[in-house]
Amino acid sequence: MLDRGDPGPPAAPAAPARVALIGCGSAKRAVPCSARDLYTGALFRKSVTFAEATCDQWLVLSAEHALLHPDTVVAPYDTRLGDRRTGPPIWEWVDRVVASLISRFDAAAPLHLVLLAGATYRTVTVRLPPAWTHEAPMQGLGIGRQLAWLNAATAATARTGRSSAPAAVAPHGPIPR
Repeated sequence: MLDRGDPGPPAAPAAPARVALIGCGSAKRAVPCSARDLYTGALFRKSVTFAEATCDQWLVLSAEHALLHPDTVVAPYDTRLGDRRTGPPIWEWVDRVVASLISRFDAAAPLHLVLLAGATYRTVTVRLPPAWTHEAPMQGLGIGRQLAWLNAATAATARTGRSSAPAAVAPHGPIPR
């Protein structure tokens, strides 16, 4: 007979949502379109492929717009983060990004951010809520090595059928072979 008063073993805590933050790129289409289609560079495209294979969702870190949902339609722009002539002051931009993230996700709930962006864009990690964790798996790699890492990590994920990055592509780890 089943004892309905016994709830059984405690459920394992749910893993925090994984959200990729992908740096925008200077290569863009010439007409307004969704953020997912606006950026045409190889690094952005490969980052999207990796994020879609390993994260619950992804967003774009934009020098012009701070944070963009992939389906947000935007016009092409020529703003460079960290460029004092055309870009926003870095801390003002960081505050806009973090405020946008907090408007989308509960600041008190666990969230894991996967930063697929350059060092200037990763500055957002300085002001993240304490409940949030982050990784920058390609930190310190040049563009060519980032592209190779994304190719290998995406292929490893496809081989294993896992929805999160396999151990072979741990943060700051070597390029998987």
